[in-house]
Amino acid sequence: MWTATMLLKRNSPVVETDSTLADAAAILRARGADTVAVVRDGRLLGLVLAEDLAAAHPSDATTLSVGEVNGALASIPVTAIMRRDVATVIPETPATEVARLVRATGAPVAVVAREQQFLGLLGARELLVVLEAPPTWSSRTRSGVRPGWSPFFDARNPDAGRLAHRDSP
Repeated sequence: MWTATMLLKRNSPVVETDSTLADAAAILRARGADTVAVVRDGRLLGLVLAEDLAAAHPSDATTLSVGEVNGALASIPVTAIMRRDVATVIPETPATEVARLVRATGAPVAVVAREQQFLGLLGARELLVVLEAPPTWSSRTRSGVRPGWSPFFDARNPDAGRLAHRDSP
């Protein structure tokens, strides 16, 4: 059974509470992520989503210059827009329960924490691994998923995915 620990994105994007919206936007762009965790001394305080940052920008009809907009974003702390009520699970939570929680809350990610210590984020990309392969740990891969593995096809045995019929030879 897959657990949150097995799927955890270990180096999730993180900012401290004294960071600004400009800092969070820069981290999201650099990491190609859509969520950044806001922490203080390793403890999770909330999340900032890319959509939250987009909503914090002035409209396109603004009379502010690009420099003025960037200056304003550099003065607003992430704590002003962070989401404090986030879906949180412990490392031993089954992946199916994490998926149900993410779907029920509409959140793009679930936070994995133990005793308020932030461990990482689990998003849809990580949860999709559950559909691809059973949990087998291998020294060849970090996640334990064998590249190219499918429960319906085995290159060494082309008949592995076929159902046995009485009429087949």
